[in-house]
Amino acid sequence: MQRTFIQQGYVILKQAVPVDAALKEMCQHFPKGAANPVQDFGSGGAAIFPSTPALNEISVHPTILKAVREIIGDDIRLRQSVPWAKYGVPSSGKSSNSDQRIHMDYGNNQWSMPEAGRPQAVAAIVYYSETKTTGGATAIVPRRGQDDPVYQWPALANMPGIGGIPFVNDREHAEMNFEGRAADIRQQCYAREIMPVFEPGDVLLYGLDTWHRGTPVLPGHVRYTHNLMWSTPSSDVQQWNRGFLQKMYYGDFEKFISALEPHQLQTLGFPSPTNSRWLSKSFVTGIKARYEWAGFHCMEYVHSGRALPPPVPTLWHWAHLKLESTDNPSDFREQIFAKVRERGMTISMKHNWRYIFETVTPYYIEAECRFFTDGKQCVVDINQLSGDRFEWAAIASHIRGETYRGWRPSLYQVKPLRADKRLEALIHPWMNEELFDLIGPDVSPVKLLSLLNDAPPNIKRCTLRALYRCDIPFDISVVEPFTRGATTFLEKRIQHWANKIVQKGIGAAHL
Repeated sequence: MQRTFIQQGYVILKQAVPVDAALKEMCQHFPKGAANPVQDFGSGGAAIFPSTPALNEISVHPTILKAVREIIGDDIRLRQSVPWAKYGVPSSGKSSNSDQRIHMDYGNNQWSMPEAGRPQAVAAIVYYSETKTTGGATAIVPRRGQDDPVYQWPALANMPGIGGIPFVNDREHAEMNFEGRAADIRQQCYAREIMPVFEPGDVLLYGLDTWHRGTPVLPGHVRYTHNLMWSTPSSDVQQWNRGFLQKMYYGDFEKFISALEPHQLQTLGFPSPTNSRWLSKSFVTGIKARYEWAGFHCMEYVHSGRALPPPVPTLWHWAHLKLESTDNPSDFREQIFAKVRERGMTISMKHNWRYIFETVTPYYIEAECRFFTDGKQCVVDINQLSGDRFEWAAIASHIRGETYRGWRPSLYQVKPLRADKRLEALIHPWMNEELFDLIGPDVSPVKLLSLLNDAPPNIKRCTLRALYRCDIPFDISVVEPFTRGATTFLEKRIQHWANKIVQKGIGAAHL
């Protein structure tokens, strides 16, 4: 594709993307009976990315991104995404886009000029309309080899807005400013231009140094298109859109980007999975704080980069549970994680191949897992941080692939006891949420509320779950402080049950 793009200056992807949903949104943004349609280029700011859901999806559509990457390389950035409705109305003068002058797009997109044979940017037009019906197809001047006179210097500079020539959009008025050789070159372009028939879902990809222009839309019709552009990060191509992140305060854009694949996110400027910033604990913590609520998972994103673990630190003191493998580190990691999840544990990423395992099985466990590279081996150090030693022994044996034959005390034989006695039997630093369900709804909430003062997080977690099951009214204002500010796993569980209590309305609504 790159070769064709360089040789002829453009590529057309036929029926590349589904556009029905995007077209419906376009009609909402740009109704056919608009009183004062935009006559110059663009949309007047309407529907510019980030916009509505289906139009947003077009900006990161995998088929288009794949084609752009084949032309200019894997590392690309979105610079422009402007849905555009062009109306079949009479020309309004020099600024009208109805019958455009022949031009190239580098003029208002980059500082310098494109270098022949080295594309660093790709512009695209996604068609939502059938131009055979609406008119308004983009006219293109195909290249004719390396010595094509209309593509030789200084022909690239012979257009309005370059080298002191006044900028004029309308074809008739623009050509009045050219004479001699420059006028001849431009007339050759008009004589050689082709006008493909575009159908909904077609995508025109072209270079910033490709001669092209917009043609008139038929009277009474509207032609809907979507103009996009990507460039390499090192190019001098500038951002056309206003900043994407200006819409980050309202939730919709955060949810949109949190659902994207890594290769899509990177085109928006999001740090790649192999970026060194993911080695920073503070960076990872900040990303989690901003996007985890919207569905973004740091661990899944970074894992897609398949980077190697760091080397073993000097004088590292190994824990009892040390694992080694010559398998690919990413594959070895997934093997360990699968065994950990089988034991009911959750896994959260901290930074740089460091993870925390936690469990809500009958005995609480928190353990740290770190991956290192030692020669050709991947070495894993899993160290118990806190929790029940019997549970940890069983988990460690399971990770090793062994059968645990140790002894553990049982806290489940408490059901026959009276409510208050059941509560006293279960007040223990490593108690489990499910065990509190055995207390029943008849226990006094006063005793439970007293456990929330200066108690370890695990006790608060289980106490709030028991309060949620409790049918006796109590003042829920005591619980409200726990409904916000969660960052760790246990804090999130505490917040979960506190919110359920507030939603249930126990207490204030019943007192």
